[in-house]
Amino acid sequence: MSQITVIGLGMMGSALARTIHHAGHDLTVWNRSPAKMQALINDGVAGASDLVSAIAASPVILICIDNYAVTNAMLQTEGVAPLLAGRTVVQLSTGTPKEAVELSAGITAHNAFYLDGAILGGPKNIGTPEGQILLSGDRAAHDRAGGLLGCLGGNLRYLGTNVGSASTLDLAWLTTCYSRFVGIIHAANMCQSEGVGVDEFIALFPGQPDIQNYAQVIHSGRFNECTATLEVWGAALKRIQHQATDANINSEIPDFFASCFKKAISAGFGQENVMALFKVLRDSPPSFA
Repeated sequence: MSQITVIGLGMMGSALARTIHHAGHDLTVWNRSPAKMQALINDGVAGASDLVSAIAASPVILICIDNYAVTNAMLQTEGVAPLLAGRTVVQLSTGTPKEAVELSAGITAHNAFYLDGAILGGPKNIGTPEGQILLSGDRAAHDRAGGLLGCLGGNLRYLGTNVGSASTLDLAWLTTCYSRFVGIIHAANMCQSEGVGVDEFIALFPGQPDIQNYAQVIHSGRFNECTATLEVWGAALKRIQHQATDANINSEIPDFFASCFKKAISAGFGQENVMALFKVLRDSPPSFA
């Protein structure tokens, strides 16, 4: 039996698995598309033949896939439920606090331990001092899994037993990202309209590489270079809207962001860098007066 199984080997899941493996932990991996397992298998990691085998392989199951709905569907696969008792499930997929509470209830109903988590950053941050991961939920789950997860980032924070805390702070952090995106885009638009180089705007932020990098995408026109597409960011934005509905709070700000994303995706820019929003926010909207 291995120490931990990682389920989901997209860009983020693969980064998690590689980091856990290189930290010396005994690891099993599984992905719905077996081809994504091969590089890790070639590096000496055990690959499970199916989902049931993946869960049976380890006492700690780390899930990093599209969303909570997919996780729920996977956990309803025949043969999975009887294996959950005594195991610790860690979810590192973007979702809402309501989804975290519901998934926790479903997991613990099978006498398993559940820990909800959120990754604040991209795959490049995993395993670095800048890597920030939030965890919340069952303290026993944290006690069981925390030692295996410590290698994933220099800032691994356990927020306590409120299982929705990690997803709440994740969505709050993401909201500031969308504010930054539209701010950079309008700033670049402003500069170009007045004959000021976007490079001069970039120079205003010598100690803020995120702002520099996003503005540089607009300046260079390299919209095809990204680790997370505009469509992926758009999907995460929908969860911010869902949270507002669930909590009955004002949603005008995320609704505005969502209207911009919908316009860009409809224009065919969904697989480009999130800064491709610039292409649909560049021109003045038509007047119907």
